[in-house]
Amino acid sequence: MITNATIYPMHGPRGGYNPAQRPAHVLTSQATRRLARMNTAMRTLRTLGVRVLECHLDGEWPAVAEPSIRIERDPQRSFAAFLDAAGPREWVCIARDGVSVKTAACRLEGVWIIWEEPQ
Repeated sequence: MITNATIYPMHGPRGGYNPAQRPAHVLTSQATRRLARMNTAMRTLRTLGVRVLECHLDGEWPAVAEPSIRIERDPQRSFAAFLDAAGPREWVCIARDGVSVKTAACRLEGVWIIWEEPQ
């Protein structure tokens, strides 16, 4: 029998972590659909030999509130298979550190694919 024991709650003075104190995060049906589209697009990009840099469920231009994948454009490799599989492209020049960067975007499998063109 233990006597004179001190019992500390998980969040007490010893700084333990209690996952029950954090709110649960639940994927909505919309987020689940976005993830499924993104996974499909990622598989297609891998098949086409395109290198993925980053993915976002709520993307950047032009994919505001939509999934986006930023890819790397390797000027040493053919990009034709990707361009044939993707939809129409949109172009914009973005100033970054005083240098104009030509950025392209198109849709593939319902996901915006974004890349920078070499200058």
